[in-house]
Amino acid sequence: MVMVTVGDKPIWGDLNQGEDISAWREAQTFLRPAFCSRNLLGALTLGSDPADLASVETAAQYLDRLA
Repeated sequence: MVMVTVGDKPIWGDLNQGEDISAWREAQTFLRPAFCSRNLLGALTLGSDPADLASVETAAQYLDRLA
């Protein structure tokens, strides 16, 4: 596992609070070639359950906000 730090201060990345996630997006673009598939990212890092379409959709929306 590797920890990557982006931006000048820690944030939650809450778009509803108007937090700027542009540094996260840049990091995601740079690291994308090292990522596993979206299905595995959703299941292993965000806890989505392939049998629960709502959790799969929630994970996809979270990943999409960085793309």
